[in-house]
Order: sequence, then structure tokens, then C-alpha cells
Amino acid sequence: MKSFKLTILYILLTLNLHSQTKEIERIAILDFQILTNNKDLETYQWMALGFSESLTDAFSRITQFSVIERSQLEKIIQEQKLQKTESIDTNSIVRIGKVLGVKKVLLGSCQIYTGHVLINMRIANVETGEIAPLDNLPIIASIDSILFLQKNICLEILRQFKAFRGKQDYDNVNIITAKSTKSFKAYEFLVKGIELYNKNQFLDALQMFNTALDYDKKYKKAFYRRGTTNFALNRFELAANDFKKSDKYINRDSVYYLMGNSYLMQGNTKKAMEFFKKAEKINPLNQSARNAIIKIESINNDLTKEQKTEIKEPEVEIPGVIETTYEFNFGIAKVRSKKKFGFIDTLNNLVIPFIYDEIKEFKWGYAAARIGNKWGYINDFAKQVIAPKYSDADDFTKFGLAVVSLDKAEGVINVTDQTIIPFEFNYINLNSYDSLIVVSKYINRESRYGAFDLRGKVILPVQYDSYDRNISSVLNNPSYPYIHLSYNQKWGIVDKENNVIVPFKYSNKECIREFVNGFAAIKVNERWGFVNTKGKEVIAPIYDNVKDFTTTSFEVKLRGKWGLLDSSFTITVPIEYEIIENLKEGKLWAAKKDSYWGIIDNHNKIYCDFKYDKIGPSVTTQYYSITAYIHDYYKNNYLFTPASKNGKIIWINEKGTCVYKCE
Repeated sequence: MKSFKLTILYILLTLNLHSQTKEIERIAILDFQILTNNKDLETYQWMALGFSESLTDAFSRITQFSVIERSQLEKIIQEQKLQKTESIDTNSIVRIGKVLGVKKVLLGSCQIYTGHVLINMRIANVETGEIAPLDNLPIIASIDSILFLQKNICLEILRQFKAFRGKQDYDNVNIITAKSTKSFKAYEFLVKGIELYNKNQFLDALQMFNTALDYDKKYKKAFYRRGTTNFALNRFELAANDFKKSDKYINRDSVYYLMGNSYLMQGNTKKAMEFFKKAEKINPLNQSARNAIIKIESINNDLTKEQKTEIKEPEVEIPGVIETTYEFNFGIAKVRSKKKFGFIDTLNNLVIPFIYDEIKEFKWGYAAARIGNKWGYINDFAKQVIAPKYSDADDFTKFGLAVVSLDKAEGVINVTDQTIIPFEFNYINLNSYDSLIVVSKYINRESRYGAFDLRGKVILPVQYDSYDRNISSVLNNPSYPYIHLSYNQKWGIVDKENNVIVPFKYSNKECIREFVNGFAAIKVNERWGFVNTKGKEVIAPIYDNVKDFTTTSFEVKLRGKWGLLDSSFTITVPIEYEIIENLKEGKLWAAKKDSYWGIIDNHNKIYCDFKYDKIGPSVTTQYYSITAYIHDYYKNNYLFTPASKNGKIIWINEKGTCVYKCE
């Protein structure tokens, strides 16, 4: 039971390896549909999981997204009696999304024929019921280029979700797709192993991962997956060796944490402590490593008399016949007898006695349990670890922290019942993916907000009216260390040391956009301008609208027309175009003038005459190939973009000359 729970824990720990500060968006990713003849279906059915698993892996590495766990998704699909091999209608997707509490559902298909695969994807908006295709899809390519194909799809979807941060995301996606292995067969057996692992067929999964490593002896993702499987099979020393070899697929501190747990399960606390401390040294925010260190220290130190008294087990009521047995999870099930609750194992042994009036689900090894009107916690070793004394208690997060209530005030404790955040707040927002804990309390009859880190250090004093951005990941996100807040009913921006970056002078949260390339758009009296990271208004708010700075130019709109300003705030493209869209690194632009489109540079030099109905990525495209031909154009620094004229779609270079689909 402990092995299974910790295995799931380890998988979850590899999520959120890189942070963003956008608001958390819950999404679900369905397995792809495989569309082909019966013979090929049997051969390539594993791709259904392969594509969705790669997308899930990619999205899970960005903390603005919370991806629904596969087991939870499978359970809902079964409960809704949907067949994954059949087309799922709109109503069913909306129903799934609402049950899961997500806003968007990604679904895709692979059509296989004559050694090629055509990939298409759609996105379902749960709130509106609308299902729309994703831009720049479908894509067709040879089956043996599937890893490269997956990389491009992951990157494209991240772009369209506005989650792509450039090289960092590009490298991350490479790690889980194209650069993970060059062997198509290694990838095939990896996916087949994951599918068997998800079914708890661990020995069969192990064989698949071994085969994957036979094809590619350096396949880090296969080492990681084999490590989790060996752990589930109680082969802890082998698991530790596999985790060590999975470095770079997961962060080094996560590698050490996994190795530490493997040694801990062998009973080697000295070796386990060594790796837990290495993990914490590399990443001081790795609260899981900190909790593991605390756990070992508590094992090595005798409890004081006061502690022994505090966690003394209550008198056990002798139960009668078990009246209700709830669902088994990880080898134990909650049971009820005479209105009291306990737990049994798979052999019907009573592992947690019938003394509790209510027991919540186990999360990260602990479950909140109530006796009378007081809450405490039990662990999965069937021990009461925190005596019932709180008026309410939330689940522990993976950081080993939980929000509890005492005397009508909320605070935060850790697994040893130490107070991390004092009991003085009316609301505390604590999530497993956060690096900051948002708190609020009433001051002069108004809610005021602040934030603590995971060690209980004050990051933001409790003085702010509101906050716009999800501030909870700012500590471990060097790419956007800014927090958008309201103070005295005016909006501004501070950094993670609470230094004011943009003064509190703007009327509402929509009046300050995010910093992009060192500049943030601001609005005053319905007119837009820009501030820099020192809070100075470098472009006065005189424009109807603006777009984010591209590293070379500011896009500005005045009296219904668009133009460009350079980094010295000088107009370089006259404000005379109906639309301007960036085509290439801020150097080339698709522009619309007198109802026709052409291409200009950021000094208004015309590269392509104004003769097309539309130019750029938003052109609706169908069935085009990502081939070496296309990549040669990118490699040689040429522009390659779709354009439409008289209903026909072609691909042109920067001079407007057709280079693809010209017939």
C-alpha cells in the first residue's frame, strides 16, 4: 500500500518543474483517437496514449496549468459510460469537463495510412460548449518522425495557450519528445510500459521498459519510468539506481528526493538523509525534501513525555458488524460501524480503529480525522499523529502543510504540528503547486491580502486590497518576478521583496498589462502607453490601443490606424495601417492597407506588395506537411508564412513569392 502511494507521489513530484505566474488553468487531455484499418489499428493503438502522455508531460511542467490526473480522467470516462474508441460528442465532452471542474478539454486524432500519420487536434470550451480546431493543424508526416512531430505539436499548443516562454519551454519539450530518444521502437515500448503500469501490471510494464532501454541505453525517461515500477515492486535499490540515471528528465533535486525515498524504504535512514539534504541544498523550496528530513529526525529522536501524552490513542470502541465498506484505494478502505469510522486492509484487518466520527481522504500520507467536533490527523501507518484539537482541518499538500482552524481563525501547520503561519487570518489559500501562501484578514471591516513563503516568512504584508495575477509562484519564477496588486483602491506592481516597481496610481487591474521584454502597457483615461521596469512612463498614454513590445518595436493604434515605434520611442512605421501583425522576430510584419495585405519591415520598407486577402498564421490552413523543405527555409533565415488570395492558400517568402503549394 505504501509503495503504491509513494509511486503516485513521485509521479506528481515531476510535475511543475518550471514555473509561471499566470493564473492556474485546469485542463484535461483525452487520449488520441487512432483512425485506420483494423490491421494498423492493432499495430499503432499505443499512439493514443503516447500523444496525450507527451502533451500532459509538457503542460505539467508549466505551473499556470493544472492537468487532470490520468486515473481521475479514466474514472470519469468510465462513469459517464463513454468509449474512447468512438467519437465523443460535444455534450459528453462538456459533461466530462464540468465533472472534472476544467475550463478546456484537448482532444486529438491520428489518421494512419501508407506509413504516414495525419494529426489533428481540437479544443473544447466547457463553459460555451464550443469545439474549435487549433491553428496550424492538421499536420501530416511519416510515422517514423513521430517524436519530432510531437515536439512541434506541443510547442504549437503552448504558443496558442500563450504559455510559451521561448528557449526554456523549447528545451523542456525537447527533453520529453525529440531529444528524449531517437529510437521510434524505444518510444513505442516506453508508451506500452506506461499503459501497463497504469493498469498496475508492474512486471509486464518492467519488461516493456527494459525493452525500451535495449533500443536506447540512454533513454532517461525510460529509466525514470522503470524506477517508479521497481519502487512499486519493492525493489528499492534498483529504483534508486534508475532514478539516478533519469537526471535531466526531471530536476536534480527531484532525483535526489526519489533516491532518498528509495533508501528510506530499505531502512537505510543515513543514506536517505544524505540524499534528502542534497535535494534541499539544490532547491531550498523543495518542501518535500524538508518534510522527509523532519520525518527521519523524528524517527531518530525519542518523543518527549508531552508529545507522548498529546498523541495518545483514544480508547478503542469494540465494533460490531461492519455496516459499510467504502472504495479501496492503495490497499485500504474506510469502513463504518455504529456511526464510527475506521480503516481495513485487503485482508479485512482493522488498521485504523473505529473511534472517528469522520475521516477525510488520504492526501500525501495523511488524512484529517474528527472526534466529536475536533479535528486531528492520522497517517497511512494507522497512527494518530496530530491529536484532535482543531475546529476544522484541510488536506495536507505535497509540501507537508495544511490549513487548520482554531478559535474561528485559520493558520498553517506542518506534519509535526508546528505552526508555520499564525492563527490570525480569516482565509488562507494553500495549494500544492504554489510557492507562496496567500492570506487575508479583516482590517477596518475590509479584507486585506498578503503572502508568506512555505517556511512562514512574510513576503507581502497584509495590506493590499486585491491582487490580479496568481502571485503564488513568484518566488521560483525568475522570468516574471512581479506581482500586480491594489493598494488604497489603486493598482501597481511590486517585486518579490515588496519593492514598488510601478506606482499605485492606476484605476483598475485592466489598466496594467504584464511586462513583456521590459515594458508593460498602461492605460490612463482610456488611453494607452508604456512603463518600463522602473515604473517610468516612457510612452505617454495617448493611444487608442497598444500591443506588447516585440524587442524591436511597439505597436500602437491611433484614430483607428496602426503603426510602429522603435525602442527609442520614435515612430518608424507611420500610423496608417488597418492591421499590423508580427511575422518574424519583430523584423517583418504583415500589414493591411486599403483592404489588402502585404509585408513590411520595422522601418516601413515594403517587401511584398499589398495584393493578398490575408497573410500570416491566422490564415485558415488544411493538410500541410512539416517537411525538410520547410525547415530549410527556417534554417536559412527565410520567412515562410501562409497567404490567401481569391480563396486559394499558398506559402510565401518575405518577398511575397510563392514557395509551397504553388500549383
